[in-house]
Amino acid sequence: MEAEEIERVGRFCFVSKLILSAIFGALTGCIAMAGAITGAIAGALASRASESGFLRGASLGAIAGAIISVEVFEASRAYWCLEQNGSRSSSSMVGGANTGDGEIPEVHSLISPRGLSGDSLKKLPHHVILKDTKMENLCCTICLQDIEVGEVARSLPRCHHTFHLNCVDRWLVKNDSCPVCRQYV
Repeated sequence: MEAEEIERVGRFCFVSKLILSAIFGALTGCIAMAGAITGAIAGALASRASESGFLRGASLGAIAGAIISVEVFEASRAYWCLEQNGSRSSSSMVGGANTGDGEIPEVHSLISPRGLSGDSLKKLPHHVILKDTKMENLCCTICLQDIEVGEVARSLPRCHHTFHLNCVDRWLVKNDSCPVCRQYV
């Protein structure tokens, strides 16, 4: 009798994950389409002010708009999951799922299957870049921007690669390895 119950719950979880994945996929598609339309309009207007063609400006704007809107959506979703995991009780998770002992609900595994939890991220060291820091021309290899004096950076403990705190945290929510050398964090 218990084996049947476990199998039924397993099928329910699988169907729930499938439906949730379809919803996230449809939402991502809608956001990409809205970004593409907005980008096409902006690109077309910008092309009128320059010598590039109308079609070229609109198509480049559509591509850029779609990419930017999907990236913003994914970053927001990752941040939301980080907040849910790190700073709120498990009873306030998606759908009110409460696992009882502080575990991450199953829905979180759909969003970041291999990433670090919020608690794990909080345990990783971070620091403010000071004037006397010996790292000249320190560049964040995620955003490709220099890490300036006064900015918060995170150096990964095993490989010591250094990134902007926000850049590497967005990466680590989805991945459990360094973005440069792929060494496990």
